[in-house]
Amino acid sequence: MLRSAALYHPVGAELANWARPRMDGPDREELVELLRLQKQWDLALPAMADLARSKGDPWFWNFVESARSAGRKQMLGDFLRAEAARTDLPTPALDQRTDLLAEENSNAALPHLAKRANRPGLPPGDQRALAWRLLEGGDKSSARSIYERLAEQAGPTSNDVDQLLYVWGDKPGETEVSWLLRRARSAVGGDRAAWIERIVHAGAASQVDSIESGGDPQVRDALLRAHQTARNLS
Repeated sequence: MLRSAALYHPVGAELANWARPRMDGPDREELVELLRLQKQWDLALPAMADLARSKGDPWFWNFVESARSAGRKQMLGDFLRAEAARTDLPTPALDQRTDLLAEENSNAALPHLAKRANRPGLPPGDQRALAWRLLEGGDKSSARSIYERLAEQAGPTSNDVDQLLYVWGDKPGETEVSWLLRRARSAVGGDRAAWIERIVHAGAASQVDSIESGGDPQVRDALLRAHQTARNLS
C-alpha cells in the first residue's frame, strides 16, 4: 500500500515530509525503500545505514550502492570505518568491509589491513599481499613486521628476504645487521655463504669476523670476499 501511494502521491520532497514522522513505525523498511527509489537521500541514507548495521545484507549493499550513487563519499567512508572496527562480525564480513573501506579511503583501511596480516594461521601468500598493500599505502612499519616474520622462515636468496632488505633500505642499521649475522651463524654450507653475501651487500662486510667457515669452502670463499671488500672500503 505504501509503495502504491508513494509512486503516485506524494513524491519527491513531499514524500520525505510525509515519511519523516513515520520513520520509526512498523513500515520503516518499506518507507526507506520508497525514499531510496525516489532518491530522497537526506532521509533515506541515514536510515539505510542504521538498517545495514542492525540487519546486514541486503541493506548493507543497498546502503553502499546508494551512498556511492548519491556521491556521499564522506558518509560512506565514516560508515565503513565504523563497520571495519566492529567486534561482533565474522571474519569474512570484516574483511569485506575493510576492502570496501580501502576502495574509498586507503589510509583509513591501513590499521585494519595490518591487523588482518597478524591473524593467526593466515597463509604466507595472503601475508605477502597484505604487506605489499600496506607498503603501497605508506605503512612501512607494518609491512616491515610482516616481511621480517616471513623472512625468519626463509632462505637467504628467497623473495621474502629480498622484500625485507628492500624495506630496510640502502643502509641497514645495527639491528638489521645483527639479524643478518644471526641468520648467517645459524646457517650451514651454501646458505651461510649466501647470508655472508647479503651482509656484504648491506654494507657490513667488516662485521663478518664473528662468522666461522666451519671448513666449508663456499663459506671460506665468501668470508675472503667479505674481508677484501672491507679492506677496499677502509
